Amino acid sequence: MALTSRTDVVAALSSGRPQDLIGTTEAEWIDFKTAPYDLKEPRGKAELAKDVAAFANRAGGLIVCGIKAAQRSGELYETAAQLTPFDPGRISADTYLKALASEARPLLTVHLALFPHPDTGDGTTGSYLVIDVEQLPEDQRYALVRRTIVDGKVKDGWCVPIRTGDQTDFMSADDVYSLINGGVRSRMYPAAPTAAAVLPPLDRAGARQALVEHQGWDGAPVLFWQSSPDVPPSFLPTLHSDGGIRGALEKQKVLRHMGFNFSFEHNRAVPFAGGLLLSEPRRALAVAADGTVTAAAIANPDMLCWAMAQNYGDAHRINVFALTELTYEYFRLVDQHVVPAISGRWRHRVAATGFEGLRLAPGANPVFPRTGSPREATAAEFNLDWLAGGSPEADAYQALARIYSGFGLSGDDNPYVQDKLLAPELLEAASR
Repeated sequence: MALTSRTDVVAALSSGRPQDLIGTTEAEWIDFKTAPYDLKEPRGKAELAKDVAAFANRAGGLIVCGIKAAQRSGELYETAAQLTPFDPGRISADTYLKALASEARPLLTVHLALFPHPDTGDGTTGSYLVIDVEQLPEDQRYALVRRTIVDGKVKDGWCVPIRTGDQTDFMSADDVYSLINGGVRSRMYPAAPTAAAVLPPLDRAGARQALVEHQGWDGAPVLFWQSSPDVPPSFLPTLHSDGGIRGALEKQKVLRHMGFNFSFEHNRAVPFAGGLLLSEPRRALAVAADGTVTAAAIANPDMLCWAMAQNYGDAHRINVFALTELTYEYFRLVDQHVVPAISGRWRHRVAATGFEGLRLAPGANPVFPRTGSPREATAAEFNLDWLAGGSPEADAYQALARIYSGFGLSGDDNPYVQDKLLAPELLEAASR
């Protein structure tokens, strides 16, 4: 079937479904190569730089190596026609990056990812390489390459490649002159400075709803933790690697093995909507292809209201320890492993649905004599974000402060907080 987005392509390959790419038409956002570039030869380096710069000068895109494209009768463009996986030993990320650094200006941002061919029982083996090219910002355009290929021969000479449809064109000499002349004139007669554009916070409501539907929680009270970069890439290059996000999900270091966290007994991350998912009936955490992280826990006696019914006769009261530990473990995972993988500003968010009738009290879970009068949620829903603080302790406090505000309380009413930071030593002491 024909795929229509970069996310769909990555999702198909990461899920072991490369055959889904067959029939996909080459376009401004995707190009297919039968084999990886031969970077031992000048021609291969020039081809790589030309193709990458062409995408960077347009809107970014994917180059998928290991799939042969062909133009079928009656069609305008080539389409993916045959799977041709190759030996992954032919690929060195360092060699690709060094080739681009020497052949193109400015330095272009690409992400490389290898995806294995699934065991189909026919003896076919190998991998597919995806080169994800980021769009070059307007103030850095245009990328140039120092060599071209004319009549099959490599020629020296700077030029500007641009992706047009399923082909690479080159900027005309007149257009290049106009750009150079315009740059000189702008330096001689600078325009008045303008206010920098401010990106609005991204609210990934669709990712939250997808998690609710997957878990079968429609209509149930749910608390969400969510994080996303202000400028997300088309896909996170380390998402599916054992040394990257997948490894961090499956080998979490948690405060308590049997505690309230997102590390499960069989802790295998599975493909989900182009990204990865860890889930069990009471809680779930998903990392999308663009790095967005969405976690959720059901707010009932099975999870956020754990043991409150049998111990205190209050099935709608949130367990302070469970809430705090889940929040801290979420930010330990995200701030330490996902945020560093994508440069730029990040925003965190907490949101809730179906919270009417739930209660939360200041202080710790009640002991005899019971202290801390519980407060009911002031609304069924809330949705609050903040600029990431960079540490799990700082971001956990910010999250708790916003959750507590939904009950008319202060974040400082949480007993595991000190000086506007979550204090993990207090959590650990309370768990003994």
